[in-house]
Amino acid sequence: MPLKKRIAYRIDVYFSIYPYAKTLALLLATMYLIGFGGLTLYAGPLLKQLAIANKSLGGGTIVILVEREKEEMEIDIAKQFIWEDILGFENAEFYIRRLPQLDGMRFIDVLISFPDAVPCGVIDASKHGKVILNPSDDYVLKEDDEVLVLAEDDDSYAPGPMPKVSVGVCPSRSNPPKFPERVLFCGWRRDIHDMIMVLEDWLPPGSELWMFNDVPVKERQKKLIDAGLDILGLVHIKLVHREGNAVIRRHLENLPVETFDSILILADESLEHSIVTLLLIRDIQGMRCASDPQNSTCMTRKSYASTRSCFEVVKGERL
Repeated sequence: MPLKKRIAYRIDVYFSIYPYAKTLALLLATMYLIGFGGLTLYAGPLLKQLAIANKSLGGGTIVILVEREKEEMEIDIAKQFIWEDILGFENAEFYIRRLPQLDGMRFIDVLISFPDAVPCGVIDASKHGKVILNPSDDYVLKEDDEVLVLAEDDDSYAPGPMPKVSVGVCPSRSNPPKFPERVLFCGWRRDIHDMIMVLEDWLPPGSELWMFNDVPVKERQKKLIDAGLDILGLVHIKLVHREGNAVIRRHLENLPVETFDSILILADESLEHSIVTLLLIRDIQGMRCASDPQNSTCMTRKSYASTRSCFEVVKGERL
């Protein structure tokens, strides 16, 4: 018998003979966890028995905090649930059965022959019962081969007739037409040239990119050129420059904010300023469209883009 099982058995017997030891052991283990944390991971049988003791004493759930990477712990927990679900006696389980009616069939056809089970592999009789998990699609089942499946019970599955697929006419697909769009950038980022190139590749010809920030036009053009952007080489979008402060309402009111399909607020060090800009633009849009509901610009934008006017607050140096 493995050492871990012998230890677990002796602990279980000891707790059965001396019930008062459960409370004492639980107290000592709690102190040990506080003092030594992650070392208790190696005391698996003891922790299991302590959990049983805690439950028998009416205790609630015990949460053990260990110094491990969050992603590593999540993977381990997911593996534990998967193995318990597959190898336990609840839900689906593994079954092996000899099914003569599948002889001569390719494994790719076997995969779709079970409406209530999932074939996972075969037991190759010609190789003295070697287990082959996920064999190739062209593997042909031979006489005396067995099939390994994942099913609810040993009598809950059976191969059925091959499903028939009616081959129809491939429907014609037409890409919807793209219309020029107007995009507004509020603010400035060090990697704004990369964002411009993304829009250049994505937007249809005739689109406009409005750049509204407090960087002087000549200075921003120089920064874009120094960053490697070929302004004259832009084919799909046209740059429209406007200067102003995005947190001052009268500056924003000089922009046709109700006509843009998308608005990106490029956050600086102060996220509060970006929130103010967002609220101001929304208020200006609402007031202009409410005062003139038949405004052709508002009507066109709403019907064309299904109110696609979207806001994104972009913070940091990465998209």
